[in-house]
Amino acid sequence: MALYNELSQNFEGRCCFLSDIRENEKLVGLASLQGKFMSKIFGGSEPMNKDNGINLMKKRLGSNKVFLILDDVDHARQLEAFTANRRKNEEWFMPGSKIIVTTRNKEVLLQHGINEEDIYYPEGLGIKHSLQLFCRHAFSSHQPSAEFDELSRKVVKVAGGLPLALIVFGSFFYDIKDKREWEDKLEILKRDQHEDILKRLRISYDGLHNHREKCVFLDIACFFIGWHKEHPVYMWEGCGYAPNTTLKVLQHRSLIKINEGGFLEMHDQIRDMGRMIVQEEGSNEPLKYSRLWIAEDVSKVLEYAE
Repeated sequence: MALYNELSQNFEGRCCFLSDIRENEKLVGLASLQGKFMSKIFGGSEPMNKDNGINLMKKRLGSNKVFLILDDVDHARQLEAFTANRRKNEEWFMPGSKIIVTTRNKEVLLQHGINEEDIYYPEGLGIKHSLQLFCRHAFSSHQPSAEFDELSRKVVKVAGGLPLALIVFGSFFYDIKDKREWEDKLEILKRDQHEDILKRLRISYDGLHNHREKCVFLDIACFFIGWHKEHPVYMWEGCGYAPNTTLKVLQHRSLIKINEGGFLEMHDQIRDMGRMIVQEEGSNEPLKYSRLWIAEDVSKVLEYAE
């Protein structure tokens, strides 16, 4: 939103931020979102369905420089409702217009003809900006008091630069004045992922197409972070999981990274989400877990087997 506020000043009010496209398509439909966009740009309102909405945009937007943000897109049809497919060599907007799309799935952008080099992969926030974002929600200021400085930095470290986690954690600690209570809550965050973060991150997991993709993701979350990909690939091939294709899907959905050396990487919060899924599916009983990665749980299961 900060980027929108900064850039919108250059477009004479012809700006629109359509948030949470994925959910709002389910709630009100794409035609309604198209109407909201056109109303924001030109004022007034006009009934439309998806197709005449496209025709109206083609007709009116070519002579107007606009700034549009499409947030949390999860299907190519949503892009096609607002922008021309790049492969068609067609343009709806006046030169100088700016369209920004956020998505959890890179494949959506590629299907729409967007080139790989035009896709930006945001990094996690650094310590300075992480602390500022956390403090804005925990203290309504840009920095903590001296009393809570060290504890705040510990919380920020748990968030791992993830803006969603920093905002949720800030709200979690809001208006708590007792240091011991802070320490207790910090231990809870280290041990158990916050429900709001789990819910938002799980969208990407639930969006995976099949059992194969989910199994490979959970294997990495529980066992293979920091491993070279060639080692588990042999196992996944034996299981019929088509690992080369599956790893590409997980990368496109930003669930994993494979660095230049071929080693598997995963954000700590995504790792915790994967492990909590295993625990939930096993009713929080180690004997029922599909995977065991904690030594204590392994011992319990082996003792029971004896």
